[in-house]
Amino acid sequence: MPQFKRRTFLGLSGAAVVALFVAPRASAAHVHVRLARQGVISSDVTEPLLEPAIAWVSQLRQSGVTELLYPVSRLQRQFLIGYNRTCRLADSLAERGEWTIDFSADGTRYARIHATEPV
Repeated sequence: MPQFKRRTFLGLSGAAVVALFVAPRASAAHVHVRLARQGVISSDVTEPLLEPAIAWVSQLRQSGVTELLYPVSRLQRQFLIGYNRTCRLADSLAERGEWTIDFSADGTRYARIHATEPV
């Protein structure tokens, strides 16, 4: 097979794989996020990792951690998820009162873990 035809074939087959396997999952996730923003469904339903993340923060709290440097990065490494999803998860934790995310004087992002668990 000539090189040009091989590139065309590989390009078309790669696009087919993306269209069949990646695109439907991405579009379903976007629909869930859009419905959560409109208030049709709660944000807790769209994020199945929220409860494990709350348990992780509770473990940090019990071990005496009061400030966590690079909280988004730590969440991302802990749960092996992408950056955007991690940011949404960190915001959900802040909304629930688990922690408050702020920046230090040198620009480092940190999370101040609240001493008591929220009600």
